[in-house]
Amino acid sequence: MSQTFDLVCQVIIAIFGLLAIILVARNNRWGFVVGILQQPFWFFTSAVNEQWGIFLLSIAYLFSWTYGVYRNFWKQKEKGMSKDKVLAVLNTYRRLFARMGVKKKDHFHGVALESAEAGLSHCHGMLDEMVEFVKQDRMGKVFRWLGFIQGFLWAQGVYTLDDLKNQNRP
Repeated sequence: MSQTFDLVCQVIIAIFGLLAIILVARNNRWGFVVGILQQPFWFFTSAVNEQWGIFLLSIAYLFSWTYGVYRNFWKQKEKGMSKDKVLAVLNTYRRLFARMGVKKKDHFHGVALESAEAGLSHCHGMLDEMVEFVKQDRMGKVFRWLGFIQGFLWAQGVYTLDDLKNQNRP
């Protein structure tokens, strides 16, 4: 084959390789597709230049990129709590705090908790902010705060662990 085609292959490998790495690093599933697209060029250039170690390594890369495509496009993802489910659980806690007569109050973060009532008030106050976080799609923060509230409710004997697990089920 011509040196020109080999050079074109190497340029494609460089561009697609860099793009694939950047996309995967940014948790973009299309990086795995780009990674697969570069593999024929790896095979060609390593075979033409008799670089058999690179050729074998390219086979391993192909399996790795293919597994990434499978995992990100076809494999069933574990279903967690949807936004609607999170909002329903937050409403459950809002009603609970209302029944218990717990007022909303933000607790100063630099001071130790002086009572269980103050902790419950702080948890109640967190609910409104959490609804805003759900609207902003800040689900990581929502789940951390939900875990905090649920841990506090469990520690206070309001709910059992089984109760909390059932509340979180999709």
